[in-house]
Amino acid sequence: TQPCTLPSASNVLATDIAAGSLPTFATITPQIGNDMHGPGTTKQGDNWLSTYLPMMIAGPNYQAGDTAIFIVWDEGTPYTQMPFIVTAPSVPAGTKSSVATNQVGVLWNTQKLLGVPHTLGCTSAGQNCAPGSTNDFSTSFNLP
Repeated sequence: TQPCTLPSASNVLATDIAAGSLPTFATITPQIGNDMHGPGTTKQGDNWLSTYLPMMIAGPNYQAGDTAIFIVWDEGTPYTQMPFIVTAPSVPAGTKSSVATNQVGVLWNTQKLLGVPHTLGCTSAGQNCAPGSTNDFSTSFNLP
């Protein structure tokens, strides 16, 4: 396999973080190799995250209190527990939530935090979602 390398700190993401010009909503996905899938490794994914997470936390958007960062893994089925990490200036250190969630639950809560209707997939009212898909975890993490 070919080694995966981290992008330079002069890339667009790093520039936007430093300038405080992050959009209201963004999904950031590492390129193949740094996303903990083949041909990369978990260590390469950790290296990617350890490069960008400190940049985001030190950036003007996060420091202004208008940024929440969700670190989400996408493996498994709707019934499989997965790692899910939330950090924001409003989240007290060491906070743990007892609210079950899954990938759809992250979407449901994101829609809520952005103030948009729950209309995507099974997040809409009356749809049959897997357990945890419509649980509100925002109060567990002190998110607005």
